[in-house]
Amino acid sequence: MMFRLLIPLLVIFLIGLWVRTIIDIIKGQDYRFRVGNQIVWLIVVILVPIIGVPLYWIMGAPER
Repeated sequence: MMFRLLIPLLVIFLIGLWVRTIIDIIKGQDYRFRVGNQIVWLIVVILVPIIGVPLYWIMGAPER
C-alpha cells in the first residue's frame, strides 16, 4: 500500500528535478558556462536524464 503512494511522488520529484535542471542550464549566466556547453548539457540532460541530471549537478553546474 505504501508503494502505491511512494512511486507517484518519486516520479513527480524526478520530473521536477529534470525541469529544474533544464531551467538552470538555460538561465546559466556564468562566464565559464559558454553557449556551446549549454547546448551539450541540454542534449545530455534531455536525451539521457537518468545520467545527465546527476552529472550536471556534480560536474557542470556553475558555482554560486
